[in-house]
Amino acid sequence: MSTQSTTKWKTWCCWAGALLPLLLAMVAHWVGPQAQAALETRELPALAFSQYLVDDGEPEVSPVYRAHYYFQNTSDHPVTIKELRPSCGCLNPQLEKREYLPGEEGKFMIRVDPTKEKPGPREYFVDVVYEDPDPHEIRVTYKLVLPARSVEITPKALVFYQLDGNTAETVQDVKISDYRSEHFKILSMESTSPLVRAMLVNEKDDDSGNRHHELKVVVKGDVPPGTSRALINIRTDDPQFNLLQLPILVSGPKPKVSKDDLPLKVDPSSLFLKADADGTVTSSVTFYDFQPTPANLKTVTLNSIEGTVDTGEAKTSTLGPLVKQRTIKLSLRIPENMQEQKGLLVIETDSQLQPRLEVPVVIQAP
Repeated sequence: MSTQSTTKWKTWCCWAGALLPLLLAMVAHWVGPQAQAALETRELPALAFSQYLVDDGEPEVSPVYRAHYYFQNTSDHPVTIKELRPSCGCLNPQLEKREYLPGEEGKFMIRVDPTKEKPGPREYFVDVVYEDPDPHEIRVTYKLVLPARSVEITPKALVFYQLDGNTAETVQDVKISDYRSEHFKILSMESTSPLVRAMLVNEKDDDSGNRHHELKVVVKGDVPPGTSRALINIRTDDPQFNLLQLPILVSGPKPKVSKDDLPLKVDPSSLFLKADADGTVTSSVTFYDFQPTPANLKTVTLNSIEGTVDTGEAKTSTLGPLVKQRTIKLSLRIPENMQEQKGLLVIETDSQLQPRLEVPVVIQAP
């Protein structure tokens, strides 16, 4: 090849190399973007929460702190919430129901009692376990900085095991500590159950000026089979902490029949209620009697809660011609200075197997 031809060839290659990016850009413009294979999409979970984290920062001193969680079933399938699994049983989350249709909304709330928790930054959570119909689990969180200690109850609740029956009395210690500059006085202590009593045995100040009230809680030795509940209501002269409540659970001897075979049932087995703006709330439970000869109700009373009870009349149930049921209606009130109140609906019958049925009741302020 001649020198002249070689020079022309090099010149042509240089021009082609310079123009190639321009040509490729023009071709891409004329052809346009090419569709790519769509990535496989994954169906979103059915439950959508308005917020997954409630951060209260450093709230003011309060007897109780609360976080509310609102959710909606955004899918085309019904949702069944199988479980609310809290990081601490003290949070006590409660659902109005378990089944939610497409588009339906729901809510639940958790609560933190600062008298039973350590001060400082705290983080709690609830795992919501549900099916849509596939199994899912989602977590909501509550963060806050609890203020310096004011009033603290240790332990938070008591469990007594009297599994053998006819045993000696069982005693456990409780301490109520007041870390404020002005201390309250305990005016009275009352138990909602004849099985349980509480005694104030000592009051003393520590080197830092904090006051500690030492209590002994006593449970009788001869307790009925199954589980019994009680509340120790501790009243003080302090407007902010005028009522302190200590939950008690007594586990007695094993019942002669299983829980499912017991003839008397109450539905729901517990009530978690929110009062109206005027502090009142109405609710009801259904009392079922599966015996051929129905039991007689001796008394139906409210313990530690203001209100009235209407026992209604026994009627034939849709569960069967031999099943009797009655609707027990409740009209309740929470005092103005209370943020939350616990109590029991106590049903006493002439049944030897179930002489006493208890329904725990919690009322939240408006």
